[in-house]
Amino acid sequence: MAPTSRSGERRGQRGFSYIGLLILLALMGVSAAALGEAWNTATQRERERRLLWVGHRIQAAIIEFRDTTPAGQQARFPKSLAELTLDPRWPVVHRHLREAYGDPMSEDGEWVIVRAPDGGIAGVHSRSTHVPFKRSGFLLADVGFDDAEHYADWYFGYPVEDLGAQATGSGIPSSGLMLPGFGGASAAGH
Repeated sequence: MAPTSRSGERRGQRGFSYIGLLILLALMGVSAAALGEAWNTATQRERERRLLWVGHRIQAAIIEFRDTTPAGQQARFPKSLAELTLDPRWPVVHRHLREAYGDPMSEDGEWVIVRAPDGGIAGVHSRSTHVPFKRSGFLLADVGFDDAEHYADWYFGYPVEDLGAQATGSGIPSSGLMLPGFGGASAAGH
């Protein structure tokens, strides 16, 4: 049997150590990627829940603003989201929202504003083109959200059918989805 040199053994051990280290690094990379994906998914799901919560608050505030008008004044839509936090039409402090919530799905928090025929705000929707995770189990007022391709298709505001024919071209999502509380009227039909 030929004698083995110690330096040859060490080189072989170093090779195995190097391969082991590379495998360990690869496994750590895969684990980190999976953890990052799970984190992104959890973050988007939370922002989606927040979008629905905020959207419903804004929708209720717009409807309340329009439908509760002080005596002697003409009903109108809010001129800005800030008017929902402090309604200037009343002689005393009158709030429809605690704060002017931003769009949780967009980086800058800015909503796409849907204008009413009088130029006020009839509703809002996100500008996000991400695909929603939630595809079913919506509230009755959110009819059609399960057909939405993007968060931008989730409209929160005054019923479009009550806005009349002038709502065409007002920024209402045009994906053909059923808008909340509209008795089956699709956005594409308005």
